[in-house]
Amino acid sequence: MTAVIAPVLAEAVADKLRAVPRGNSALRLFPSATLWALFIGASFAFSLRDFAGSAMTTSASLFLQNAHGFSPKFAGFALAGIFLASAISNPLFGHFSEGGRMRWVCVLLLLAAFLISLFPRVPVPWMTPVLLAYGFFFLATYPIVEAALMESVPDAIRGRIFGLFITVGGLVGNLSHWLVGGWMASVLGVVTCLGYLLAYTPLKKRTVWATFVGAFPGAIPPMIGWVAASGKLDQGAWLLFLILFFWQFPHFHAISWMYREDYARAGIQMLPVVDRDGTRTFRQIIITAGMLVGVSVLPSVLGLAGVLYFFGALVLSTALVQVCLWASSEKTNVRAKWLMHATILHIPILLGLMAYDKIAR
Repeated sequence: MTAVIAPVLAEAVADKLRAVPRGNSALRLFPSATLWALFIGASFAFSLRDFAGSAMTTSASLFLQNAHGFSPKFAGFALAGIFLASAISNPLFGHFSEGGRMRWVCVLLLLAAFLISLFPRVPVPWMTPVLLAYGFFFLATYPIVEAALMESVPDAIRGRIFGLFITVGGLVGNLSHWLVGGWMASVLGVVTCLGYLLAYTPLKKRTVWATFVGAFPGAIPPMIGWVAASGKLDQGAWLLFLILFFWQFPHFHAISWMYREDYARAGIQMLPVVDRDGTRTFRQIIITAGMLVGVSVLPSVLGLAGVLYFFGALVLSTALVQVCLWASSEKTNVRAKWLMHATILHIPILLGLMAYDKIAR
């Protein structure tokens, strides 16, 4: 039902908001009670998507452990893959969804629903790939919905409307972690939501440090999967956090370098907007990619992964550093785009190798 109702409400809100004058009256969030009702309805409808998706991860963890004897650590790896699959699907479907957004959201949510209904019925070796495919399609709806919302509202109120939207979805969605799997995963989800709302979003138009601040809540989702699976906020969860934390800088700096003119017009203080020659931007890219090499091999050093993962992670992360150095040598949009593609490939391969190493042992 959410797959059908939510996009319809979102389109209705977008149509109404496009009719709002872009003058001084746009400083008000909504000029009528009807718009408030439509916005709240759309936010609540999409919060049901978040509620179902969050509950699914926790339920899948309990199913893998209780029905098939998965260890908490391996179940955590499997669930973390749900979020990491979005590193590929988000930019892919975010690009494809520039037209026909309602159709794309319905299709993606229905595919995700089909996969999760299939999940308990497939052989055990196929369960992790099905979860990855589910995350690929389910999480791809987020940039589509956000793009539609951002496009439909005036610049003067965009941050406040988006903040309200993700607050409703985040708080309702994360209730499911508490109801299904425990308070710790729910708390992490709320921290993620509030981190984006209260810190990252307000800072985007004020300082280039917004990317650094946003990297903290941005690295929490794999921890939610780990905690939902194991019930513990142990070193495995923190290692996943560190890997995703440092990975974000080469990824997002490459994107912001490509679209620095667009960010400048929107008043978003990304580092490439103020660093016109790219010296600071690419220095950060190289430094964080280098730190990612050390962080990536830590699971083997600490005994959570084996030799296969150690050498695979070393090769993958060193190759990413080489791409960063290559992009830095000329600082063109074309090379930045190749760097972005390299980061998109890096993280799912790295985490997939970690899971395979666990299976092989």
